[in-house]
Amino acid sequence: MKYEIKNISLSSVLKMSFLTLLTTGTIFFTFMTLIILRLVNSIGAEMEELSDLGVDTIAEMSLSSILMSSFLFGVLISIGIVFWISLIVIFYNFFAKLVGGMVMEIGKK
Repeated sequence: MKYEIKNISLSSVLKMSFLTLLTTGTIFFTFMTLIILRLVNSIGAEMEELSDLGVDTIAEMSLSSILMSSFLFGVLISIGIVFWISLIVIFYNFFAKLVGGMVMEIGKK
């Protein structure tokens, strides 16, 4: 059987990609924030000059501020990537009407 994809629903792509990117982005930024705080703490313990730059206040973030900042970074990154995905889907739908969509052949050989 041959299937041709000529139109991709923009709303379903945007919903699924935003939720997926938001979840993975929040988890990624949570771990990255914890890793960066760990590095700042280990460097700050050895170098006293960093306390003049205010690194002590960065290294002492609470759990709620870590999670909130990770969520906000996840939202911002998700919005940016979803914008580009929506442009790609719009261009695909436009060119698929003109030239034809992707053709997949499903079956046993």
